[in-house]
Amino acid sequence: EMKIEIYKLIAKTYLRLGDPEKVDENFTAALEIAKQPGFSPKIRFELYFSYADFLMLKKKYEESYIYLKLALDIEGGLNGYKTEIYATVLSTMGSYFLEGELNQEKALLYFNRSIGIWKDIFNDNGGNKVNASFHDTRFVFAYRGKSKALLRRYELNGDVENLLRSLENYEWLIEQLERIGRNLQKENQEIVRTQLYPIYNEAISLAYKLYKITSSTYHQKKAFTFSEKSKSAILLSSIQNLNALKTSDIPKSILELDQ
Repeated sequence: EMKIEIYKLIAKTYLRLGDPEKVDENFTAALEIAKQPGFSPKIRFELYFSYADFLMLKKKYEESYIYLKLALDIEGGLNGYKTEIYATVLSTMGSYFLEGELNQEKALLYFNRSIGIWKDIFNDNGGNKVNASFHDTRFVFAYRGKSKALLRRYELNGDVENLLRSLENYEWLIEQLERIGRNLQKENQEIVRTQLYPIYNEAISLAYKLYKITSSTYHQKKAFTFSEKSKSAILLSSIQNLNALKTSDIPKSILELDQ
């Protein structure tokens, strides 16, 4: 098991260095070891899911799907079919169908299955809204994926209802992430803001598209609101990064050049 962890660590290092061949080489070595009897299902799950993520990144969708299915079966067998991890694998499979198969209907099935699990988890924590103390933001993948799939459906059938549902989904997601972010320590807020930036941009584009279609000032105002929130988040992030630099050991002359 230690050898598998070492190969995974080396693979991650090569991924940061931008060497996909070496990443694949080390994952392949780890997979060969994992075939041997006696390895814990948990180790196999983590390996299969990590490798599937890498294959998705490299757009090797069919291979990725094979390992996602293996990972899903292991997690279901180990911990049941209502866990955060099971929901996360489902949303990743939704991304496979959306990006790899270009099949938004199958993608929606997986995203909705994932969302169903997350809703049960949220209800256990006090309702459909995410509790401010709930910090597992993996639910983002399912809700964001659903919005993208609804947009793809609109592009194929022209039904504006899909755009309206997509925007409603984005609004809910943004509200939850903002609530979580407000209750995090400053040093952890950047994690949530990083997730929010692309979601703000997607919501701005969608609201503006709806404005052009419907001429509704409601959607025009929504686009403006999301835009202002995005600018504020970027500004706040810049200020916090600058303050962090000022308390570091970096010479003042270098900081002035950076500004």
